[in-house]
Amino acid sequence: MRRLLFIAIIIILLSACTGRRAYRSVLDRAEAVMNDRPDSALLLLDSISGLTADVPEGMRMKFLLLQMQGQNKCDTVFTSDSIPLLLTAYYDEHGTPNERMLAHYLLARAYSDMDDAPAALQSFHDAAECADTTSDDCDYATLNRVYGQMASLFYHQNMFDEQLYALRKAERYALKGGDTLTALLDVDIQALAYDIMDKKDSAMTINQKTYKAFKRLGRNDLAARTLFGILSLNIDRQNYQGLESSFKEYERNSGYFDKNGNIDRGRELYYHTKGSYFVGIAKYDSAEYYFRKCLANASEVESKYAGYHGLSCLYEKTHNKDSLIKYALLTSLYCDSNYLSRNTEDLQRMRAMYKYDRQKKVADEMRSMAEQERLKRITSLVSVVALLIVGGVIILYTKKEKDRKFREMTERYGNAISNLVQAKSDLKLLMEEKESNFVRLIEEKKEQIDSLQRKISEYNAKQKREDVTSLDEKLLSSDIYLVFLNYALKPIDVPTTKEWNELRKSFMEIIPNFHEELMVKHGITLTDYEMCMLMRLGFKPLDIANLMKCQKSTVSTRRQRLFFKMFGRKDTDKELSKYLKSIK
Repeated sequence: MRRLLFIAIIIILLSACTGRRAYRSVLDRAEAVMNDRPDSALLLLDSISGLTADVPEGMRMKFLLLQMQGQNKCDTVFTSDSIPLLLTAYYDEHGTPNERMLAHYLLARAYSDMDDAPAALQSFHDAAECADTTSDDCDYATLNRVYGQMASLFYHQNMFDEQLYALRKAERYALKGGDTLTALLDVDIQALAYDIMDKKDSAMTINQKTYKAFKRLGRNDLAARTLFGILSLNIDRQNYQGLESSFKEYERNSGYFDKNGNIDRGRELYYHTKGSYFVGIAKYDSAEYYFRKCLANASEVESKYAGYHGLSCLYEKTHNKDSLIKYALLTSLYCDSNYLSRNTEDLQRMRAMYKYDRQKKVADEMRSMAEQERLKRITSLVSVVALLIVGGVIILYTKKEKDRKFREMTERYGNAISNLVQAKSDLKLLMEEKESNFVRLIEEKKEQIDSLQRKISEYNAKQKREDVTSLDEKLLSSDIYLVFLNYALKPIDVPTTKEWNELRKSFMEIIPNFHEELMVKHGITLTDYEMCMLMRLGFKPLDIANLMKCQKSTVSTRRQRLFFKMFGRKDTDKELSKYLKSIK
């Protein structure tokens, strides 16, 4: 009875361990696709959401962190800060610098959605302070977003010097992360801040710089979008030469216009800009058309004001006094409305900046949650100790069982060898005597020999499969394999020299004969040896081509050439792959 109970406990614990490995595997897969396909990552997380209560605290917190990261990437509007506060409390004590930064960034995003600008700015600052920019694995992409979101908050608070500071930081960390396109977008936004601060020369310089840079990258759509600032600044300076081609490029490549030539809603100020251009070159009918189009499509008070102001300037230019008086009065009316609208927005921003009562409530909630977390940690510690004791018992029992089975197998193997030797000796004697009455006995001995040889071959094959499988499991569970797998999933970058050295080091530690067999015995090149490592790890020819920065056809040619060099014949039915898998 006790034995049955013990076995049942072992089965339950082993099932729990298997379930946790599967849970961890889903978390890893979700994290791997998070940046490129956040919707797919959320679907993966939803598939294990019902198991969250049964996993350790670390896995549960990782689930919540990834889930909130995916929701943020899918533009979910957060209405509560309870989960991000829980995440920051946990990762501030247990997380890596990247995890702490991400937790505080998500807390800042929640505060932004809740219109709590002071708390959002503080959380963005906290997130930036968590980053370890001296580390090789620093998450520069998240750090770029931290400063980019911070710049957006400063813009809406009319704090343009601070906005420029944050944008320069965002640009810097985008470049450190190798994201040139995002860095250029951060530079492009700086032009708007300089324009608002009436630093027109700086704004023009930046617009021209980013236009050329986007062109070099082949992003004609982004290059065209910078032209709006260039057009506006040139019209302000009454410099109309060459602007017609810029207007055409903007309308053709920016992606803001429908098939009928109408601009997206919210961008109607463009019609005012184009109307002002036609006033400047004395094409008054065209100017009137675009000013009236600005009025007809206006979605904001500012667009209405721009349309009326454009018409009043036009009629002043054409000396149409009646229309001038009418549209001057409308311009004045909408100027007051625009001013009132801006004042209302400023008042709302001021209110958002002084929510001190809520900050006190947040602090109290954090202290309460910290106490709850302390109790949870104590409970978790007791559970871990209990699991360690039970796990130790299981490991000891499993080891004894494995040793017993190994002794039994070794004994059977020795007996088979002894029987084989004896059978061969008997056969030799019988063959020498060549007596007819021994023919039957000779056949029996042959059958016995064949049977024993099959058993020995099966034993050797099984032992070899177990050895090879064990080695492959060690390779596929190594950290450096995950690095190469990530490069294969996102074939934008290739492994560094340091990472190739780390992979060769893992092979030397786990399968030392791999280097001996290929580099010493067959004398292959370092490039061919790297290809053989990737084949042993199970990468497909396309993945190998991406990782080694070459064509897929090059990989196939190199395989055929290598096999012929090693064995003097053509590779048939993937013999090279089978040969590499057999090395142990």
